[in-house]
Amino acid sequence: MFLEAARFPFVRVLESRFETIRREAKALQREDYVSWPEKEAFLGSWLVHPLIVESYREFLGVDLTPFRRRCPETTAILEALGGVAIGGFSRLEPGAHILPHVDGQGRGIVRCHLGLRVPPQCFLRVAGEVRTWKEGECLVFDVNVQHDAANLGTEPRTVLLADFRIPSDPWGTGTAAPPP
Repeated sequence: MFLEAARFPFVRVLESRFETIRREAKALQREDYVSWPEKEAFLGSWLVHPLIVESYREFLGVDLTPFRRRCPETTAILEALGGVAIGGFSRLEPGAHILPHVDGQGRGIVRCHLGLRVPPQCFLRVAGEVRTWKEGECLVFDVNVQHDAANLGTEPRTVLLADFRIPSDPWGTGTAAPPP
């Protein structure tokens, strides 16, 4: 399910630093990204530029040092927020589709996407609800429900993706999600 973004303090920080984050993302070339390694999880080309990868360092098989050097301000913003389990840029090339899946990371993780470059015909579907990104705005959702994303347009779509650890069930809802 999509969550009300305004309820999360990290959203205000990321949205207020949008221009800085977007500037660093725009400076990246396609070759500065790596392909998401689980090829069965998507169709087309899904590229990532990892900055913080708490548990996936071995999974991605890359040294984060050069990635972090290319984006020092974004890295610093994510580190200053604290609680980031995964953070970096996610780029969907035209025609790409991240297939429906549940991340299954367990309770206490919410995902935030800050729209950086959002051409027409891109979507994010969470628990059957479809939304699109807006440049400079965050979408927050529960990774423990089925979600997928696609770029049906003709230009790449780029977001800052960050998974945040939220104290287990802080609102007494049975998930990391705040009550409606």
